[in-house]
Amino acid sequence: MSRVGRRLWAPVSVLLLLAACSGAAIRVDQAWARPAAGSGPGAVYLSIRNGGDQPDRLIGARSACCATIEIHRTQVRDGRMSMLPVQGGIVLAPGATLELAPGGYHMMLFGLHEPLRVGMRFVVTLEFEQNGEILVEIEVRR
Repeated sequence: MSRVGRRLWAPVSVLLLLAACSGAAIRVDQAWARPAAGSGPGAVYLSIRNGGDQPDRLIGARSACCATIEIHRTQVRDGRMSMLPVQGGIVLAPGATLELAPGGYHMMLFGLHEPLRVGMRFVVTLEFEQNGEILVEIEVRR
């Protein structure tokens, strides 16, 4: 585990446990990142379910592992693939599940403080318009 990971793990594990037990409207599963060398960029994928009765919006994310995180969407136009930042966040309707997956929505990590190696874990804070901040543990895997 990296120095950053060890320093954050104990308090984060308590917060993750509290979030899991709170019955929060937003649930995050299947969180992972691909390995990335040097200063990045890296990519994070996950599934977000809005189990509440009100819409919410994913408006941002941050992590101690990198300088910035942007929400992106992969698009294909005229046979060319591009990744574009999402402006204004992503709305999650009540009961909806949003998949951040390769080839679609995803989070780009810019300015990594250390390489992302298989087996490494780090925390990303997701920022929602209604439900506030949710800490998510990310595992690096292939």
